[in-house]
Amino acid sequence: IKTYFLDHIDIIFKSKKDFHDIFSRKQARDSKLGLINPKPLIDVYIEPWVKSRNRTIYTPFNFTEYWESTPYKKKKMLLDTIHKCISSISKAEGIDAKKLDNAYQTCLAHKLIFRFPFKGGAKEILLSPNQEYLGRVELLWEADTITATAIIEDKQGKEVMRKIIGTQQANNGDFYVLTSGRSKINWEEGYFCLEMGKPWTKEDHGILRWCVKVYTPSPKEEIKKKGK
Repeated sequence: IKTYFLDHIDIIFKSKKDFHDIFSRKQARDSKLGLINPKPLIDVYIEPWVKSRNRTIYTPFNFTEYWESTPYKKKKMLLDTIHKCISSISKAEGIDAKKLDNAYQTCLAHKLIFRFPFKGGAKEILLSPNQEYLGRVELLWEADTITATAIIEDKQGKEVMRKIIGTQQANNGDFYVLTSGRSKINWEEGYFCLEMGKPWTKEDHGILRWCVKVYTPSPKEEIKKKGK
């Protein structure tokens, strides 16, 4: 029985030609070094198991078709490729892939729409300083972008505003930042904001703020703020 833990799995996409070049070189290297490599699928190469918590998989990918496809087709291509690679490790290691298959079917059932509530920082829902509104953020992760939508409700839970406050390319670790303690929601002078801290710096210029105006603060609220 093989028992081990993985920190992460790296999936490296290559053109068909580059993949076969890499496959040939690595198979020759493995044979020369006497390494045991799990028998790969036709178009997947798994790096031999070593004393590491990481696994690396190489797979060919049709980049031309990807860039010319619709948003849904792009996500489907990525899902199929990732599922194939992760399943290949399950098969090679004798692990039951039922949960992976269930996850795959769940993605298809949701039409490959990955929408989820923002949970970074200390709070998921935040009451406004005037005690009248509740603000939260919903994130939509597409193949190429991450979009944040502010949802404002009154004290009775009735939605009074829903507005996209920001869209950014899904790279540079932004997904990690948006779903970790490096980001938070905040109220400031009647604006509801999502503050996203960059992972590589703590300076002010490393923070991105997406905001929407919800209400105009009363003089009383302004005085109370200045008194703090």
